[in-house]
Amino acid sequence: MSLLDPVLVPSNFLGGAIFNFASSERNITDAVTLAASDNGTWINGDKISDFTITVPGSGLPAGFNCALYQMGAGKITVVGIGGATVVNRQGATKTTGAYAVATIKRIGSTSNYVLAGDVQ
Repeated sequence: MSLLDPVLVPSNFLGGAIFNFASSERNITDAVTLAASDNGTWINGDKISDFTITVPGSGLPAGFNCALYQMGAGKITVVGIGGATVVNRQGATKTTGAYAVATIKRIGSTSNYVLAGDVQ
């Protein structure tokens, strides 16, 4: 059995192989509020000073997720408004520095969004 054997290929929940997976990218240079169109998106944040990404209390689908990439010196702080709660095991709310990567994941259809990755 080789690593290319179809049994070992990652698959989706319907049993089909996942090939050519791609996500869209969004470049930002200032504060933004996430939208449903950001679901599955890699967000590149490039700013000299710190800025905020806001998670709204409504409008994002169940299971929403996106990745954040801090390109510049400005750290990305993630905050929830309108009932959205951003949680992290250690209370982290922002990226740690240039080249930091973090993810935001909505837990089902709850108002909780987990922030994980290279965060402080």
